[in-house]
Amino acid sequence: MNEVNSDLDDSHDLLDRAEDLLDEGDLDEALEAVRTLQGREEPSSVRGRALAIEAVCLEELGRGDEAEKLIGETMKEEGDDAVYVLAAGVEFSDLDAHDHAEMFLKNLCGLDPSNHLPWFNLAISFGRDERFKEAIEAYDECIKRAPDFGEAYAQKAHCTRLMNDLDGAAALYRTYLGIEPADGDAWAALANVESEREEFDAAYAAFDRAIACGANAQESYFNWAITAAQREDAVKLNACLTQLQQLDPEGWRTHLIRAEWEESQGNQWPAWEALAAARDAARDSVESTDDLEDEAPEYAALASLEFAERHKMADHLEEVTDYIFSLELFSDDILDAMRIATGRLSRELRSYQVVLEFGGGEDEDGEDEGPVYLVYGVAAEGEEEAVLLATKFQSSCEDPDFEIYSVSAISAPDEGHVGVYWRSLELDIPPGGRNQDLN
Repeated sequence: MNEVNSDLDDSHDLLDRAEDLLDEGDLDEALEAVRTLQGREEPSSVRGRALAIEAVCLEELGRGDEAEKLIGETMKEEGDDAVYVLAAGVEFSDLDAHDHAEMFLKNLCGLDPSNHLPWFNLAISFGRDERFKEAIEAYDECIKRAPDFGEAYAQKAHCTRLMNDLDGAAALYRTYLGIEPADGDAWAALANVESEREEFDAAYAAFDRAIACGANAQESYFNWAITAAQREDAVKLNACLTQLQQLDPEGWRTHLIRAEWEESQGNQWPAWEALAAARDAARDSVESTDDLEDEAPEYAALASLEFAERHKMADHLEEVTDYIFSLELFSDDILDAMRIATGRLSRELRSYQVVLEFGGGEDEDGEDEGPVYLVYGVAAEGEEEAVLLATKFQSSCEDPDFEIYSVSAISAPDEGHVGVYWRSLELDIPPGGRNQDLN
């Protein structure tokens, strides 16, 4: 029995490695790794995962016809194996191949109609694909089949919150906590929802339970402090700051809450200094963990921009904008806040799409690659200003060597702040044609 379990672990470890290679873009190596399982007697859970990884590798390599054939032929043989279909559907979802996940998991819902797990995993896949309404409906189907399956209530609560139904989310979290009362993370999530609902007493009680149940103390005291600031409760804000200073005196959360405290006391410049310390600490936290998904720098930059807007400090934003460009913090929220903090207000703004073209360079084999494109959304009073703003923004980034590919107006004149409000990822194909006459 132990030997069987060891073999199973080895197979899943191999598939985990194939996943990592796929994520890193080493598609041929990932495909080779997963195909080493061919011809071996493996349980359904392994074979299902392997199918999904192989199919996604083929699609990423531009061999979609092979992937389609593989899925079709395999499902003729394995389509009545519920464990296989579930494993494949879950793996497709994990790989963000949500169309395939939906097909497999919906098939399984019909194949095993009394089982709650296909509906649960279908709901998770819908949620990952930001199809929250469908996710909620699938969670309802899961709950019909397993009313005591607590995780479905927690996940449904998360989707419901994202749909801005805060009352519904709070009720669902409380249902879940009736089943799993020791889940500190769920208490923390409920506390944040209650804060958004401005039910501050309920939020305070939930934060207290979250910490008692082992939720991340720094995150909990940080969010509790934000709630206290929203409530204008200086006593609780200071108490949370004290806790954070004990937990991590130089942490980015501690510096941000110190800025909140100083601002609440009317101390503008000490607050601004605390925000600078928060930005540095946030950058250090990313560099020390090499976690590119860490949102700490963006949070610190956004707090700095919003503070500058509140206190009319546009002349003091150079360090903040340098920070944003150095870390390429170009989310919609950051760009919008930066435009409001630095751009002048105008009653004659149009939205423009400005497309920049970059030379493709050479690939790993020394062959020429085609050009790539970046798309900017710019609020400006005319085409020339839109181009100037987009090119100035791009020239502050790492690669200033580009040409203007196209410019087009995409809205009628309206009131707003001048500046860049959106920036795309790199594109292999440009949107639209070349320069258009705007008159």
